[in-house]
Amino acid sequence: DCVRACPSTCIALTEASFTIRSSNPWLPKRDPLDQIGRLRVPILFIHGADDTVIFERHSRSLYERATGQKRLLIFPHAGHAHQLILSNLVDCAHTIRDWFDQTLR
Repeated sequence: DCVRACPSTCIALTEASFTIRSSNPWLPKRDPLDQIGRLRVPILFIHGADDTVIFERHSRSLYERATGQKRLLIFPHAGHAHQLILSNLVDCAHTIRDWFDQTLR
């Protein structure tokens, strides 16, 4: 358990701690939900259903607000970032390749 092993340096990744960020705390934080509609490029959202860092509803909210060509793929039983990719390597690679083939002509 990370919290027991290193309580002074470990942050429990819960919904309550979702607003914690590693960037400069004195700079204003832009809300991704307010920014996503400004993007004018195709967006592929890949999310792990068991992600405890970014909750699935956050990806769904971003997807809903995104304009233009977009796709949302939720991998069941997958975690965050590298955990999602490593546990679904072939499917992720095919999905990303196919997305590039469709959108980067």
